[in-house]
Amino acid sequence: EQGSGDWDKAREAEDNDYFEESFESPVQLNCDEPSVSKTLKVLKKVQEFLDTDAIDNELSTEFLEQYEKRFNHRAVFSSKRVWEEHLGL
Repeated sequence: EQGSGDWDKAREAEDNDYFEESFESPVQLNCDEPSVSKTLKVLKKVQEFLDTDAIDNELSTEFLEQYEKRFNHRAVFSSKRVWEEHLGL
């Protein structure tokens, strides 16, 4: 059953201190955990690189054009295809 595997992964993440409970939200990322904060910083850089409106630089624009030609879809940070294609998520 797929759902139980997801819960097992969530429990494991909590056991590894990646999540924490708070009053604002039942579960949130534990940004005090070094691996979580490092991952969030890297993801922010990737998002900024892919968002040509945020950074209008030639390298990003050229990369996005080449990416679209090669993979036949746009490199958009929120696109499920991007994450599946490159990270198998």
